Amino acid sequence: GIVPWIDPTPQDIKDSSTLLAQSLPTIKEFLFDPSGSFSRPSSSDDDIDVGVWTSNGQVLVMAANMVNSSRQLSFDLDGAGGQTSQLFSSGGSVDASNGNGTVVVSLDALGSVAYVLE
Repeated sequence: GIVPWIDPTPQDIKDSSTLLAQSLPTIKEFLFDPSGSFSRPSSSDDDIDVGVWTSNGQVLVMAANMVNSSRQLSFDLDGAGGQTSQLFSSGGSVDASNGNGTVVVSLDALGSVAYVLE
């Protein structure tokens, strides 16, 4: 969608949009890779929207909490268990360090995150 800007815009909105803009060069590599893939992990929590993109042996996990309370979600992902790199976070984290293929997404109220799993 399109978000109209009215200036002066609150600093927290400027800060969040800056973080998102800085992450776009990496995110676009996943979104526009013709040999990449996209999936939505099955979840029992409809309040979290999660997308997983794969490209060149790496995985991009993006998640958004759509309610005004903290949420946590875990799902299995083949090959997960390596290092994670944060692209942006406006209140949350992604952890895949347990080594068993489980990814844990923790989100603050209305938080969103993007992480690359290697």
